[in-house]
Amino acid sequence: MKYQVNQPVKFIDHFSFFGDSSSWNGEYKKTKNGCFPSFLGNFRETSLKNYKNYIKPESSYAEQYCYSGIYMMFFTNLKLFYVGIASDNIQDRLSKHIVKVFGSYLGQGINHTNEKDRGWRYLAKEIINSDKSYKLDDCYIVTINPSEESLKMEVNYKDKLQYIEKELSYQHHKLVKSIIQSISHNSTNTNWISFNKKNKGLEHEYELLHWEK
Repeated sequence: MKYQVNQPVKFIDHFSFFGDSSSWNGEYKKTKNGCFPSFLGNFRETSLKNYKNYIKPESSYAEQYCYSGIYMMFFTNLKLFYVGIASDNIQDRLSKHIVKVFGSYLGQGINHTNEKDRGWRYLAKEIINSDKSYKLDDCYIVTINPSEESLKMEVNYKDKLQYIEKELSYQHHKLVKSIIQSISHNSTNTNWISFNKKNKGLEHEYELLHWEK
């Protein structure tokens, strides 16, 4: 199987996002459904109700590259990166993640996961404590799409994506090193950490076609 790796781009060059101006100090409230942003003991009040409206395409990028495959998000200030998969809608996944970056509460359908292993809660707290006017200036995204549309129809397509997701979750992977050097101009490539979950997936032969080739 072949997958096309698209050039790293700045998130804000292709998407705008909802500005959540409600009060928040980095606190979360735990329920049986997960952890959710709170303020003064209550869930954080946010005027937006549907996470799908949290980000909005401002170019043709989403239409061209966000239909299916693997996506990667890099936060250069904290040297954190996230690898995820989407069988049919990468933009939908990105929207949920950006909600978590800003600690917005849009109901209990979006669980704000992981703090101790530098997950989304850790990221959001670091941001709110260091830069309350943060605008995603350091966020880059990379999309990786199947080279043929027919690959999406395979029964084990998701399992194959999970295998590549796991492979790309290590900073010393050849492609990850190339991306980091491209976006941060840092040839030493040290201390980057991925914070996504790593499923085993289905091992298979695959080829990642670099954007420069």
